[in-house]
Amino acid sequence: MVITIRKAIVGDINSIIALCSEQFEVMANLQPYLHQKGEQNKEFIASIITDEESDIFVAEINDIIVGFVSVFERTTPDFNFKVKHKYCYIMDIIITETYRRKGLATKLITSSKEWAAERALEYIELTVLSNNSAINFYKKEQFEETAQTMICRL
Repeated sequence: MVITIRKAIVGDINSIIALCSEQFEVMANLQPYLHQKGEQNKEFIASIITDEESDIFVAEINDIIVGFVSVFERTTPDFNFKVKHKYCYIMDIIITETYRRKGLATKLITSSKEWAAERALEYIELTVLSNNSAINFYKKEQFEETAQTMICRL
């Protein structure tokens, strides 16, 4: 099994969208009150690939895209009480189910860390569903919880 991690190109959009659809279904199953199945917008994916402050890294096995991570350069909001930081935000990290637990997510996180370091960003932030088993993976990758989002159904 040959694993390659590389920056996405516009020609990868359909493969990325297929992975998004798979992830949206997983999210809908985990939290049906908040999430539903759907398809990601092609223009949105293209904008991540072409924008100077974001990228997508794809994981390929034998030239087939089986996962990706999307990374964004961000700055903390301009509030007096907030310490200013430039950081990397991971919007999505998705591995197709067949290839989970084979080290691909670790390789994508490593690429994200390298991308952030090259830009002199201070940390990486991501959001994960509270009932997602990936939380343990993120903790292994040295992510720590800094806040919780809570809702009250009415």
